[in-house]
Amino acid sequence: MILDIVYQRDTIVTVATNVSCVNKRKAIDMANIKIKESLKTNGVYQWQLADLMHVSESTIIKRLRHELPEDEQDRICDLIRQAAKKAEGKHE
Repeated sequence: MILDIVYQRDTIVTVATNVSCVNKRKAIDMANIKIKESLKTNGVYQWQLADLMHVSESTIIKRLRHELPEDEQDRICDLIRQAAKKAEGKHE
C-alpha cells in the first residue's frame, strides 16, 4: 500500500515536471518568431546566418531561445534578406 502511494506521488511529480518542460519549450518556440519566420520564408539556414554574423551556429541557437530587442531582430532580419538575395544571384 505504501509503495502504491509513493508510486502515485512519483507519477504526479513526473507529470508536473513534464508539463513545465512543455511550457518552457513553447516559450522557446515563441521567442523571436520574426527571425524564425524570416529564416523559413527566405530559405536561409541558421548556419548561414551564423556565418554572416561571424559567430557559431550554436551561438545563434542559444541567442534565439530568449526574446531579443526589436531593433536587434530587425537587424538580423535584414541580414537574412541579404543572404537570400545573394543566394538568388548565385542561382541565376
